[in-house]
Amino acid sequence: MEKKNIDWANLGFGYIKTDYRYVSDYTNGAWDEGRITEDDKITMSECAGVLQYAQTVFEGMKAYTTEKGETVVFRPDLNAARLADSARRLEMPVFPEERFLDAIDKLVKANLAWVPPFGSGATLYIRPYMFGINPVIGVKPADDYNNGKNIVAIDRVGAGINTEVIVTTGSSARLGLNKEVPADAAIVGIVD
Repeated sequence: MEKKNIDWANLGFGYIKTDYRYVSDYTNGAWDEGRITEDDKITMSECAGVLQYAQTVFEGMKAYTTEKGETVVFRPDLNAARLADSARRLEMPVFPEERFLDAIDKLVKANLAWVPPFGSGATLYIRPYMFGINPVIGVKPADDYNNGKNIVAIDRVGAGINTEVIVTTGSSARLGLNKEVPADAAIVGIVD
């Protein structure tokens, strides 16, 4: 997979639109099948639950390339569990953890050209989120939800955090630049 023509070594942390994102909608009491899409726009009512009552949850994770050319996301199962826990706390429908992992896999594979090459010191930041989208007036959970997984930023490892990536997994673990991936990292794709 050929990488995008980006000056990987001189990135700051910020949004760069990638080619694809994953979206699944919750309506009539069920999640739809979900889809990979190029559309990065969201249309909603001015009374959407997220705007009126801040009914939203999110996670953050990074994908990167190993020395062996594998693309990995560190412990996405823990991100899935945290997102599910957060949804329960806000009385939101839980997006099934197995589907979450499948969605991350599909999203990263669709955007492999955006995963920075090994040795660049950069990572691809992924922001899974869910929010109440239908109109809600009155203090109650929304009925409809949008569950998106998008690529929020490609960032230079160390931008604002010295020269290490901090990966939070319930307790913090540190990975130095260009180190091999921990044994329990999930491989979500192989870069040819």
